Amino acid sequence: MKKNYFIVYFFFIYQICYSQNWECIKTNGDYYYLGNNTGYPSGQGKAIKIIHIDSIRNINGDSIFYVPPTIRPIYQFGECYSPEGASWIGRYVIKNQNGDYFFFNTNNDTIKIKSLAEINDSWLCYKDSNNLRITAKISSVVPDTFLGISDSVKLISFLATDSLGDSLSNPVNSLHLLLSKTYGFIDILNFNSFPGLSSSYMLYTEEFSQYNIVGKSNPDVGITNFTFHEVYDFDIGDEFYYVGLDENMMLSYPPYYSHYSYVLDKIVDKDVYIQGDSVVYTVDRCYKYVNTDSGITTITKGSYIGKRRIYFNNLNNVVFDHMPDEVVFDTITNNRIYTLAFYPSYQNRTCKIVPSEYCQAIFNNNDSSWCIPIIDACLIDAEYVYGCGGPYGGCNYYGYTNYYYLSYYKKGFEIYGNPMTCNVLLGIDEPWTEDGFFEIFPNPFSDKTTIKISNENFHPYTLEIYNIFGQRLRKIKNINSSVYTIERNNLPAGIYFYSVIVENNTYSGKLVIE
Repeated sequence: MKKNYFIVYFFFIYQICYSQNWECIKTNGDYYYLGNNTGYPSGQGKAIKIIHIDSIRNINGDSIFYVPPTIRPIYQFGECYSPEGASWIGRYVIKNQNGDYFFFNTNNDTIKIKSLAEINDSWLCYKDSNNLRITAKISSVVPDTFLGISDSVKLISFLATDSLGDSLSNPVNSLHLLLSKTYGFIDILNFNSFPGLSSSYMLYTEEFSQYNIVGKSNPDVGITNFTFHEVYDFDIGDEFYYVGLDENMMLSYPPYYSHYSYVLDKIVDKDVYIQGDSVVYTVDRCYKYVNTDSGITTITKGSYIGKRRIYFNNLNNVVFDHMPDEVVFDTITNNRIYTLAFYPSYQNRTCKIVPSEYCQAIFNNNDSSWCIPIIDACLIDAEYVYGCGGPYGGCNYYGYTNYYYLSYYKKGFEIYGNPMTCNVLLGIDEPWTEDGFFEIFPNPFSDKTTIKISNENFHPYTLEIYNIFGQRLRKIKNINSSVYTIERNNLPAGIYFYSVIVENNTYSGKLVIE
């Protein structure tokens, strides 16, 4: 009997120790999460958020975790903002001695998560003044693998009801939390918007959604923060192909013009300064500029080898090194505040976005607020790609178009986009040349357009369509007809590029869908 009591006692102590290891918030590093915040700040990709504990305060055995603030609107001032707003998980998080965590949404309502609850345990997680009740439940405890790490994981599900217990439709019903025993949240919700609150305003757009872990620091695993130095960390042999357009077709602001640029860079040498403040790259560049001014088109082509020096320690680049959503005060140069966006780019590499000058809030001395000036202009956010330079970006504003994108790159064995060579770039014949005449009409178009080829030597040919990011959307091989219809299908309105490929020759141009 003594032996059995010992076994039961040991099992009881083991269960207590086992349970006490579960924690929602970990302070041994920064944790990065990928969400579905597609509107911030330029609608490209999904936002990456961070849990970074700035400081901890202990009161009577409870812990208060403070997180850095972010920019939030001051509603009574319209498009004005405070740099001291709550983060995506709230202003702070409270942990009780019993393992209960309390998060706070934008209305300062409480969200309770019981980290030590066992399987099938349930509790009242949230309630508001409108009789909304949300119950949380430990639905399972199973082994799981994330970021190459294996651990025990609790699945916490939610159910929304009214005060009588009748089920209600609410976004939180389809979402969940995943809590790792050793690493805290694997899947987490935007607690500031819990349980379905959302906010959309000029400087900062946020949606209620689920975020999944994509990285952690100390040690670094998966996606972590990167600096300006890493944006321009090129190696000898790297290739980058850039496509740009500056076009004015605004009816009220002639003269009209279209300026296209096509640039292919290859890194042939690298010289890092000993003091670490800069790096000099020797670049083998091929270029082609197609400019149409007042109906007259000129084409400039060429190549040269030159040097480019990148500085890492000037003010703007140091500011760039901040974390996702961290408030940046640039009061030295232009008295502004802004916040950096962080997301996986269309090149499947991590990106940071610095909001355009007119999407930054300016300090108003009259009422001590930060407000966005009224501006009637084309707003271009500066996008920087990890290991691929920048800034990139673009906009379309009432007939004025401006963009500059990375269409193709090669870094070691990693290749993105449609490969380009200097010979192809310099040897491109324009669609309007006599030896290979073809036309696409109408362009712009709404439902469909037609490509007509008058030179029989063009048969058969391959037609490819790309978006402005260099992603190939369609490829039609062995077209033998002199007339071919391009259907819009599900392509959204915007600017696209086409390539007509005949043997080793490529003829390119722009498509516009209205």
